[in-house]
Amino acid sequence: MKSQFRLFLILEGSEEETFFEAWKSQGLISSDFEVTFRNVKGSGNVVPYYQSAFANGDYDGVFCVYDVDNRAQEESCPFVLIQKGLLEILGDPKAVLAVSLCTNPNILQMFLLCCDSLNNVALKTTSKKANTPLLRHYWPEIAKEKETGAKTRSVHYYDAEGWQLRLLSDSICYGPYSFETMCREAKKLPLDYRHRLPGGNLLPFLNALKEGDRSYFRAMQKSLEESEKE
Repeated sequence: MKSQFRLFLILEGSEEETFFEAWKSQGLISSDFEVTFRNVKGSGNVVPYYQSAFANGDYDGVFCVYDVDNRAQEESCPFVLIQKGLLEILGDPKAVLAVSLCTNPNILQMFLLCCDSLNNVALKTTSKKANTPLLRHYWPEIAKEKETGAKTRSVHYYDAEGWQLRLLSDSICYGPYSFETMCREAKKLPLDYRHRLPGGNLLPFLNALKEGDRSYFRAMQKSLEESEKE
C-alpha cells in the first residue's frame, strides 16, 4: 500500500484557496495524504487544468472546487460550462459529480458556517454587494463606510480582496470562529447543490481529508474506472 495518497485540488479562485490553506494550516489534513492546491484564477481555467492533471497521471485523485452561483439552470453560466468541459473529458455524468466539489451559491457560505448556525447565515445570492451586510455582522472591519467629504460617504463592499480574505482566515485560525462550527453546521447543507440553495458537497471531502479516509477516494477512482469502460 502506498504511504500516501497524492491529491491535486484545482481551486477556482482566491476564496477557495484561502479556505483550503486555512484548513491545512489547522492540521486538518491527515498524513495519509499529500495534497497540492492550485488557484487557477478563474472559472475558465478549471477544465484545462483538470485535463492536464488528469492526463499527467501523477495523482491518485484530481478534484475541482468551484461555485454554483445559483445559476445551474443557465446554459452559459460558468458552473454549467465547467461541468460540460469535465463531461467531455470523463464521458460520464457520475464521474463529473465524483470530481466536483461545489457550493451553492459559493464557498463564502462555508466561511460563514464557521461563525454561526446555517439558519442565521444561509446565502441566497452570490452578489458580494448584497452579502456585505451579513459579512459585516461577523467581520465589522471587512467593509467599512468612510467619510469622503462634507455630507458624503463611500461604502466599501466585500470584494474578496487580499486583506479581506486574510481577515476571514485569521478569524477562523485564531478565533473567534472555527472549522469545528463549520463541520457541525455544514451537515445541514443538502448535497444536491444543483437544485438546493444553499447546498454543497464539500463536507464529506473535508472529513475524508481530516480522518485519513482512503475509501472516499477509492470510490472516486472506481467511478472514473467505470466511466472509462463504458
